[in-house]
Amino acid sequence: MTPETRLLRLCSAVPVTVERRERICSLIQGTIDWEAFLRLAVRHRVFPLAFKALGPHAAEAVPSSIWESLRTRSFTNLTKNMAAGKELARVAEALGREGVATAAYKGPALAEQAYGDIGLRHFNDLDILIKEENLEAAAGVLDNLGYKSDLPGSPVRNKRYKRYLRDFAFRRPKGPCPVEVQWRLAQRYHPLFRDMSGLWTRLDDVVLEKTAVRTLSLEDTLLALCLHGLYHSWEHLQMVADVAQAAAAGPDLEWPGLLESARRQGGLKILLLGLLLARDLLEAPLPRSVLQAAEADRFVIRLAARTSEGFFDEASYPLKARSFFFLETRLISGLGNRIRYFWGRLFTPNEEDAQALALPAGLFWLNPLWRAIRLFKKYFLAINS
Repeated sequence: MTPETRLLRLCSAVPVTVERRERICSLIQGTIDWEAFLRLAVRHRVFPLAFKALGPHAAEAVPSSIWESLRTRSFTNLTKNMAAGKELARVAEALGREGVATAAYKGPALAEQAYGDIGLRHFNDLDILIKEENLEAAAGVLDNLGYKSDLPGSPVRNKRYKRYLRDFAFRRPKGPCPVEVQWRLAQRYHPLFRDMSGLWTRLDDVVLEKTAVRTLSLEDTLLALCLHGLYHSWEHLQMVADVAQAAAAGPDLEWPGLLESARRQGGLKILLLGLLLARDLLEAPLPRSVLQAAEADRFVIRLAARTSEGFFDEASYPLKARSFFFLETRLISGLGNRIRYFWGRLFTPNEEDAQALALPAGLFWLNPLWRAIRLFKKYFLAINS
């Protein structure tokens, strides 16, 4: 592992302890390719964390051009995040007035819940979870706020859209971020979060722009983050940092209940993989109960070690995603769950598929076939060529 990746890992966990700061100081006394470090920090979406961690050493070791780039990017990110947090509070409040229950997920809510600082996390949209029966009402509220769906026609009234998709993106001119309205945290074919009823009884609050906004409990957040990281093949270090921060954010986090919930749903391996990556890459402390569960699963231990070892390799994302595509099925417990997952992953279209093909709503039934063709071209033909 290069000095740049070691430095980035040290910078990507908060708080930066005295011991960690000493290691950062020692490392930057050596030879660092600062341009490469900056590229890594931006690519892995942890430049706000790098800016904060390197602050005490900026004058003595960090080249001025690198420091200025980190500073500019971080302050731009903070400004955007504050506007996005204000907008999230506005949207959640408007939905609440119409009787639409909401739970913010990731975005500014996670920045406050897990990091304690809205500026330390980079995000590009506002994820809001609602109940499926409230989808049309939510779309009406967003329309009144100036938001329009990315999909043609009236997607919230289209049964095929709602059958295959789990979220709709809405945008408004000059808005800080798109709003992604979700009615499920996972596709219907996935065993995790198949039953969403209990999730609504465990919500927490975060304060955004002096407004309380409902968000997922830390336990549900952790499981959802591990699922999200796997779905995106753990593409960015920020995904691991999110898990590390969420795991450390709650001293009263109910670990036995979380492990049992993940096991009962058939997703314990998914949770353990994310937690082990947080430990291996960012030195996140894990409770004994988690370590014992991991030690009993050699496949998860091997996969975590392999993923950590190659995390910063320059392999293309499609190559990494293809590898995970076949490994994901082994992370799900139960033969029936595995078959359902593999078939669903291959043929269930998402919003990207719908936008790429841009079929009229009446022809949406062609999207499953299109998705299989698109995945084959993306993960097999392009790589092999």
